[in-house]
Amino acid sequence: MLDDVALYLIRRGVTATQRASLYTAYCFQWDSKNKRVIALKSGYHYGLFQLACLYCTIVVLPALAIRSYQLYKTQPAVETKITVCTTYIATFLVVTFLQYCRILGRRRGPKRFIKCYEGLMRMEKRLTGLIPEMNFDRGDDTDRAIATMSFYPKLFYYCLDYIIPLLLLPLVFSFNAPFYTLLRAIYNFEPYGRLFSWMILLMSGTFTWFAGNLGISTIGLCILIVGYSISCLYVWTLFLIPFYGRLRVSQLRAGISFETALRMYNSLRIMTVIQAALTRDFLNPCLHHAHAVLFSTLALFYLIVEFMRKKRPDLFLVAVCVVILGFCVFIEFYAICLIARIARGAKLFIARMTRDSGRNRYKRKVVGALLPNTVKLELLVSLDSIRNGVEMSELGKNFAKFGGPEVDAAGFILRIDKSNFLSLQWWDAAENSSKLAPQNWSASTSEQKYLCIEISVSVQILVQYITYWKS
Repeated sequence: MLDDVALYLIRRGVTATQRASLYTAYCFQWDSKNKRVIALKSGYHYGLFQLACLYCTIVVLPALAIRSYQLYKTQPAVETKITVCTTYIATFLVVTFLQYCRILGRRRGPKRFIKCYEGLMRMEKRLTGLIPEMNFDRGDDTDRAIATMSFYPKLFYYCLDYIIPLLLLPLVFSFNAPFYTLLRAIYNFEPYGRLFSWMILLMSGTFTWFAGNLGISTIGLCILIVGYSISCLYVWTLFLIPFYGRLRVSQLRAGISFETALRMYNSLRIMTVIQAALTRDFLNPCLHHAHAVLFSTLALFYLIVEFMRKKRPDLFLVAVCVVILGFCVFIEFYAICLIARIARGAKLFIARMTRDSGRNRYKRKVVGALLPNTVKLELLVSLDSIRNGVEMSELGKNFAKFGGPEVDAAGFILRIDKSNFLSLQWWDAAENSSKLAPQNWSASTSEQKYLCIEISVSVQILVQYITYWKS
């Protein structure tokens, strides 16, 4: 159902990496005749890509790490907030890029990546071939899911290919650019004249812009397989759930039989195994939540600080923070909300198939042996997540251990009772600051619970940052 979108996105990703490196350093090539991606094992282009990875490991990453530590320790600050913020972001992007290059820099790495991606596409075509009816009705919920899973990835990669490079242009060619300030900190060349400084800025900005686009496009290409597997699993799980017809009788869609539904469900489980193996090799997708919380908190912190000042806020810094928040929300939507919906849909499929089996002992025994399909984007997988799938409640338990029974921050209070019910309340300071106002908003669904936790913990960390900054 999503194989056409997946083919379009992988072609877009390969073209973006080639364009970012001026068609010199890349590890994938698009075969327009066979409409597939070719993984390079050797040659001029792949050798330059490996050389770029080695240069980032030996030169760029240590320089940015030392510079970040220097900016962190220097009191009072000698650089602007834009310089400090962009230096931290550049260091994180280089670390993320090298985590993916650890796989793509090997000779077998690109081939393994393409085999996994094409294996997922072939498996989806095989699932479509198992449907007996040609013009089948997928259902309104499945159609909406297909439309959503087709639109948002295209929008995400459109921003990654066009919006992000445009935002990088005024940054890398300004005197607040991270690499320009790094070179100036190593040796102060500004006394030699304005013309010499502009030449250094032009050369460092050009290098930073092309290197940044290459790193971002490579990262986007690698996380594509994670997003595609999650989207594919979500759509097909919705399709397999039996629905109620006109006579309120539960039945499978498109006329598929009981055995075909089980074959399709087991094929989806194989898909999760393939995805989990590659994700653990990349390692970075398993740290999605730590990255999202860290960068969303920093972005919110800089936004609040900018609007708290009496001076006019820096519009460019505000735009960068808004873009970071948007990317964090999108990543967490895929990594948390969709995975939880997949597990919930898989359990609903098992429950309805068990009920529809009636008194047939063989069918009930076969269905009872099934486990919920879920995508595992965590380093440590518990036995409960293997048996019941990844749920929103696990995230709430982790934050409950982190924040205690009550998380109090900037007027927001997150209460976690014995039933793990989460609710967000705020003070009515006009009446009595020591008492809680009536509960104005509560979280009844798992998605709202997650939003509660994210807002509360982020605000708590923000208040600590602001208190430290004021002192």
